[in-house]
Amino acid sequence: MNAPRHVAKLRHPQSLGVSRTLTDLVHGLRLMESRLVRAVRHAAREDTKPEQLIQDLRDLLVDLRRSYRRALDLLGRRDLLYAQEQKLRQILQHHVWLYRRIHLEQFFLSKLRLEAQLRAMVSEEAFEVYQDLQGIDELERAFLDKTDEEIHAALQEGVPDDLWIPPLLPPR
Repeated sequence: MNAPRHVAKLRHPQSLGVSRTLTDLVHGLRLMESRLVRAVRHAAREDTKPEQLIQDLRDLLVDLRRSYRRALDLLGRRDLLYAQEQKLRQILQHHVWLYRRIHLEQFFLSKLRLEAQLRAMVSEEAFEVYQDLQGIDELERAFLDKTDEEIHAALQEGVPDDLWIPPLLPPR
């Protein structure tokens, strides 16, 4: 009479496919991130020509875009579980981060190339003045990026490094 009741567990058959896709996306992102780091390291050791590094970065962007679109397609599904949607949003953020890193590397390469051209065109003294100018620009950007809270703290605590304006003309 009192036989044990068997309760069937509800399964989300679609969620198994979603889980597999999420795993594939994470794996792909890790591979792309490794490719970026490897390409940068080879370039730093000068094992790779700059043109090859630029092509590697372009190839990475193509793969990243394909992966991002796959993730976006998944986000549009209505059968996502909460944990899956959270994981997917994390994956999308990882795509954005990697996209930024790739572009920052491209900017860095462009700066290096232009710096080498400039160095070849001007005297060593003129190049040093140019670098000093760049340093002042960096200080200005860092200052402009300070939040109001950081400025309030500098004013209140009186930390000399936060209040001090470095000399505009470095000693020669």
